[in-house]
Amino acid sequence: MPDQGEPFDEMWWVKRKLREENLAFPLPGTLALRKEAEQALAAARRARSEDDVRAILTEINEKIVEGHRKAMSGPPLTLMPYDIEEFLAEWRASRPPEPEPAEPEPEPPAPRRRPLFRFFMKSRRER
Repeated sequence: MPDQGEPFDEMWWVKRKLREENLAFPLPGTLALRKEAEQALAAARRARSEDDVRAILTEINEKIVEGHRKAMSGPPLTLMPYDIEEFLAEWRASRPPEPEPAEPEPEPPAPRRRPLFRFFMKSRRER
């Protein structure tokens, strides 16, 4: 029998169903928002451009502000919106400096061509 020898748990059937369906246990609203904020910060640290960082942090900041406006289940929401400019300064510092673009090599001068009318003038003289 599965779970034999385990301590009794009233929610055993819920936990088993969640495990079988590969689902997460539903978190209260404030804890879910905290988890989403942690994931957003991790995504912002991996972002490739400043625009991506701004978009990620703006979205989570809106959700945090909305969480403070309405009553959410769970422990009190202690999150504050993130300072985007401060985060960007840290993000820039963690990136290696971008190499300056190399100056293009000068093109070799084109071979000098004789004007076409000189060719005709020369051939007329030879006739």
